[in-house]
Amino acid sequence: MEFLRRLDIGEEREQEAARWWCRREDAATTSGAARWWRREDVATTSAAAANRRVVPAFGGVAMTPGRIWADGNALVVYLANNEHMVLHTLFHAPLNEAHLVAEVIVDHAADIMESIHGQRLLSCVLHNCCCELHEAIVAKITQHRDRFYRICVERSDGVVTMIRSCRSLKSCQLVRNAIVPWVGRRSKMQSLVTDSDKLRVIQACIQCFPADIAKVLVDAVVENCIEIACHLNGLLFLQNCLGHITLEEKYKIFTQVCINSVYLAKHRSGNYIVQDVLEFGHPFHLEIITSCFKTHYVDLARQKYSSRVVEKCLKVFGDLEQYSIVCELVLDLDHFRDLVTDEVANYVISTALLACTVPVRDILANTIISLQDVNRHHPHCLKIFDILSRLGYMQ
Repeated sequence: MEFLRRLDIGEEREQEAARWWCRREDAATTSGAARWWRREDVATTSAAAANRRVVPAFGGVAMTPGRIWADGNALVVYLANNEHMVLHTLFHAPLNEAHLVAEVIVDHAADIMESIHGQRLLSCVLHNCCCELHEAIVAKITQHRDRFYRICVERSDGVVTMIRSCRSLKSCQLVRNAIVPWVGRRSKMQSLVTDSDKLRVIQACIQCFPADIAKVLVDAVVENCIEIACHLNGLLFLQNCLGHITLEEKYKIFTQVCINSVYLAKHRSGNYIVQDVLEFGHPFHLEIITSCFKTHYVDLARQKYSSRVVEKCLKVFGDLEQYSIVCELVLDLDHFRDLVTDEVANYVISTALLACTVPVRDILANTIISLQDVNRHHPHCLKIFDILSRLGYMQ
């Protein structure tokens, strides 16, 4: 009875505990073990027990308040250190004892979630308990918004685990309602992209909750998709969410990205979402990007991030669009000469030679060969002239 000594209950309780074990074994032989997850079998505790704040002694004896009850952190550590006994009592003990354990877990759910010691225990309970107990635990954790905010920042792994364990609509709604204030205003959503932990929580909600419950969160993402895409955390969050939203919502995001494609293409994070649209978007979206990029290709080819977008355009566009890009690049020979020797733009020229079909490629190759005063041994030109040689345009 080591747990009795830990709780300072004393030797006088040990004999009572031993007698309880005998009674429990007799009861088990006649009625079987009660299981908390079978809600139809759950019974209420007696009035005396309900009016008495107790800590179960996970061996059978309901304890009177002791030092461990006064110290919430000590209680959490004790529960975590006796995880096997807690789970066995909750799911296999007689109903009145299981009910007492459930009360303790619900009352201290936020403390257990905040503690690194108790997260594993709470995860086991959430994934195996009945819906009623699950809803009670989630309600307790989300009861105080400020504390839930802190838990999401400090223990985002535990919150994500809780979200993935939600099986009832009520549990989903409780979590959703606690998160909605984060995205209620545009200014809050803009500050949210710097917090990877809270983004993980929102992402888990969008991925795991029914569409009608997560809709308010998805709508906030759609409305602020440009600001989200311009931050590395937000970009990864947005890309992960695209596979878990409806086609209509994805269409809205892609349309906004296309309208702002020139701005996003030059951004260190935003250029990746433009490339995603080019690769997976509807032909209508490609038409918008083509229209926005027109007369901007020379400028885009010179910049580090936007040059990658132009390369993607050359790979996914059809012959007509490729022809438009090449014509714009070679229109001014002086500027084109600079592009061939530019440390960034030379990659665009190389990609164009490899990606364009023969008629368009011939125009580009002949223009490069006709350039005067170009040092073909320039380090930024080596790849271009090597490709020309391999394609048979030069001896």
